[in-house]
Amino acid sequence: MRNEIGLMEENLDNLVGQQLHLEINDQGVFDYDIVKLFAVNNTRYLLAQRLSDEREGYLMKLDDLGDDWYTLRDIEDDAEWEAVRAASEYTGVLHR
Repeated sequence: MRNEIGLMEENLDNLVGQQLHLEINDQGVFDYDIVKLFAVNNTRYLLAQRLSDEREGYLMKLDDLGDDWYTLRDIEDDAEWEAVRAASEYTGVLHR
């Protein structure tokens, strides 16, 4: 199963500090805090950190559907993942 979440938000900066429940393949479902929003090649992404001592990271893509509607989804393309991983500047364990 891939994570995909629909949302409506006028100001994406309001997402920082919000919690997500995300599924990690073969590991289960975990709670995450959104800690960072950033852009790569005019596409918005977010970095969330697991609510645990390890604070493992999770990167997701924000697809703009227009009229302040977005779909938050997993990054499946390997080349896109590598570019976003580098841009996130996160040095811990990252999931997708």
